[in-house]
Amino acid sequence: MSIANALRAAAPLLLLLLPFAVPTADGRVIGAAVIPHGDFAYDPSLIDSKNGSLAIHDAAVELGATLSAAKPDIIFLATPHGVAAEDNFLIYSNSKAEGFAILGADLNDPNSDKLYRVDLGNVSMDANVSTGIVDEAKRRG
Repeated sequence: MSIANALRAAAPLLLLLLPFAVPTADGRVIGAAVIPHGDFAYDPSLIDSKNGSLAIHDAAVELGATLSAAKPDIIFLATPHGVAAEDNFLIYSNSKAEGFAILGADLNDPNSDKLYRVDLGNVSMDANVSTGIVDEAKRRG
C-alpha cells in the first residue's frame, strides 16, 4: 500500500482524533467599542462641558457600566499611548501595570490652574494571554 493510500484510509480516524490532539478554546467577542478620549472625556469641566465633551463623557461612563455588567474574562485594549511601533502592534506581557495621567494638559497651557494628576493605580494583566496572542500570531505568520 502506498503512503497516499494509507493516509486516505487513515483520514477518518485522524479526523475523529483531531479535536483531542489540537488545543482548543471556547470564546466569543461580546462587544467592541471605539471611543474618543482626552482630558475632556474624563473631565468635561476642563472645557466648560462644551463641544460635546459632556456627551462623550457620559457615553464613556455608560460604556464602563456596560463593560462591567458583561463581566468579560478578557479586555483587549488597543491604545495609541505607551510604547509605540511604526508598523506593528506591541503587546505588553507584564502581569501588572500602573501609571498616572495629568489632566488639563490637552488645554496646551502649562500654567493652567486646571492641571491635576489622576493615579491609575495597579491594573492586573494576564501575561499568559499576552504570550499566547504573540505565539499564535507568530505561528500564523
